[in-house]
Amino acid sequence: MDDSDDTSKPRSKSFETRAYGLLRNAEICAILVLVLIVWTFAIGVAVWIVLSPIQRLGLVLETINKNWKACLLLLVPIFYRTIIAVLERMKKFPFGMEAQEPEDEQKAKTPVRQATPTDEEQG
Repeated sequence: MDDSDDTSKPRSKSFETRAYGLLRNAEICAILVLVLIVWTFAIGVAVWIVLSPIQRLGLVLETINKNWKACLLLLVPIFYRTIIAVLERMKKFPFGMEAQEPEDEQKAKTPVRQATPTDEEQG
């Protein structure tokens, strides 16, 4: 059998590889958009506060105090990759849960028993 035919064909990427690439690109785009929005908003608010009367500063601080939970929603896409990496490496989770090892790692850790000759084979 000639293996040269297999190498001449370009290999198609697996679904997981393409999905991971799309997810990575979407993550980068989402972070860039969020950074742009946050910086634009922060600069606009800073200018608005500096150029406004002092009563408006109290109103702004009160609004920020009421809506601080919205900032938590920004943390999820920003730290998504870090959270996933930590979860993939964890072996034990809270409440006594343990991660199941992939089958490849289980097979690699299982020692292979060597065949021993029986009495009949020896003589």
